[in-house]
Amino acid sequence: MKKSIYLFLFLTFAILSYGQRKITGVVLTKDGDPQIGANIIVKNNTAGGTTTDVDGKYEIIVPAD
Repeated sequence: MKKSIYLFLFLTFAILSYGQRKITGVVLTKDGDPQIGANIIVKNNTAGGTTTDVDGKYEIIVPAD
């Protein structure tokens, strides 16, 4: 039974992550300082976005297309 649950969870995760990619980066000001709280969005994608952290770093999952 436990193996079935683990297999189900693994397959669900694999299906959900198929066709997606993770984009990471850093947003800096013109002076080279991290930009805190900058909004990051994907053009023509209404699925949402993310914001930068205190170090200016962000991570966003986008469709493969």
